Amino acid sequence: MDVLRAGNQTRKAADFSPRGPAQAEARGPSWGHPCWVILLGLLMLCTGCEGMGGNGGFSRATHGNDIVAINSFYNPWPWLRDADDRIVGFRVPVYFVSGKIDKGVFVSGTIKVTINILQPSPKGGFDRQLVREWILDEQQAAGYRVRKRSIMGNYYGFVLKWPPDADVMGRRIELAFKYQRPDGRVIASPPRQLKVPLPPGFPAPRERLMTPPVQQSTSNTTPAAEPATKTEPQ
Repeated sequence: MDVLRAGNQTRKAADFSPRGPAQAEARGPSWGHPCWVILLGLLMLCTGCEGMGGNGGFSRATHGNDIVAINSFYNPWPWLRDADDRIVGFRVPVYFVSGKIDKGVFVSGTIKVTINILQPSPKGGFDRQLVREWILDEQQAAGYRVRKRSIMGNYYGFVLKWPPDADVMGRRIELAFKYQRPDGRVIASPPRQLKVPLPPGFPAPRERLMTPPVQQSTSNTTPAAEPATKTEPQ
């Protein structure tokens, strides 16, 4: 019995005896150590920043000077309404397509958005009356950037309102986007024609006189209060 007790004490002492450098190296690092936890956290943070483009979720291919096309995708109901159910503006996702990567990118040049009222012309086709024009530089357009990138690339979610006195309800309008590249070349989107809904109880356009066109050009436009759409085009 004395021999067994002595053997057990010897083994217990050996279990708690300090290990040499070779034994510690064989065990490998302890991942529970605070230093390793901090280093691992820093590594994950750096990796996450790189994956997000280091720009709050924007892709690294953020700015393109080689835009070759502008594609806009209108939802079945693109309109903005006020408390009286009147149409006061619109929202639309827009892609500025880079010729290099064939995907949407954020741009550094000037974006121009125009709205025209279409009136049938006696000569055929339509006469156009300018209702509103927005001129946005890179900083102003940045407020409309959508952080979530789609399979078609980066895009803008424009949310724009026309002047309160614009007589567009019940009328056919034409929306168009243009972009001036840093080299001076202007890229235009295919114009889109839409009919603005008429609120209940509002007189039809043929019963109203046309108001003079509102020709406004602004370079200090800020995003509307409504958030930009995050819906990705199908």
